[in-house]
This record gives sequence, C-alpha cells and structure tokens, in this order.
Amino acid sequence: MPVSIVTAEHYRAYVERLIRLLAKEPFGQGSYASVFQHPTYPNIVVKVYRKDPGYEAYMKWCAKNKRNKYVPKFLGKARVFRDSDHNYIGVVFMEKLASLTQRDLQTFGRKIQKTMKDLGDEVSGDLHFDRDEWSLLAVHHPDPDLRAFSAFMRENWEQEDIKRDNLM
Repeated sequence: MPVSIVTAEHYRAYVERLIRLLAKEPFGQGSYASVFQHPTYPNIVVKVYRKDPGYEAYMKWCAKNKRNKYVPKFLGKARVFRDSDHNYIGVVFMEKLASLTQRDLQTFGRKIQKTMKDLGDEVSGDLHFDRDEWSLLAVHHPDPDLRAFSAFMRENWEQEDIKRDNLM
C-alpha cells in the first residue's frame, strides 16, 4: 500500500511494528523519535525518527566530526519510506550512549558557566543558550571539541534539545 503522506500516525504504526518485531518497548521516546535496544548487539541502539531536519543536520555534522569526544558514533541509517512531500521515517543504528548522572550534568554546566562568567556573560543553569552564548563558547571555551560543537549549535540553536539523556 503506497503511503502518500508520512504522518505521526504512520510513525506510531511503524514503531508499534518494531515493538512486535523486537518484542521490546522502546527505552527512550520523544516527540520525533523512539530508541530501541538492538536485538543482538548490547552496545548498539536503533533509533526510529520522523522527519527532523535538525537531527539530520546533527547527524551530518557528527559524521564530519567523528573524533570529537562529544559526538555519538553512527553505524548506519536508512529512510524507511518517503512521500512526494519529502516526509519520511528514518532509522539509525548508533552506539548506545550512557546516561549522564545529575552530578555529571551539573559539573559540565559549571564548566560552561565559568567560561561564560569569565567572558562577562551570566547564564542560567539549564544549558539552554541563545545564539550569542553559543557563539561565545565557539570562540572562547578552552576545550576544542566543545568549541566545535558550540559552533554547530550556534548555527542550529533553534533546534537545540539538551536533556539529561539526550543532546540534540
């Protein structure tokens, strides 16, 4: 049966089919993606997502910056189906990421806040920055990997999605 428009309903149906195939519920779920444990490899997850240009840009940036310590490793991706309006459902195989503890996230946040304070820019503790703040980090943070990531976020800051278990 051809699909004319990839809707949230199609996405949910595909995820439900995966649940039946994998016999597992997703262990991570958001507005645009669900993450499943790979059935064979314990260090790999399968992420199923609806059209998400921000995430696509992030994956492309990650592929170009594989040596950056803040970048997850992607092992392969595919578009399951696509309609004439260029909507699609994508599937990504990637390394399973470890969850940050609250302490890890606070330590990371304090390092960023210190850099911002040294530059005369006070930021809140939630790590949600505006474009100017990402620009400052992209130029002035002492960690070159974080500078590179900050430069990406400066260009894509409206897509920002930072949570305890998720970046982007």
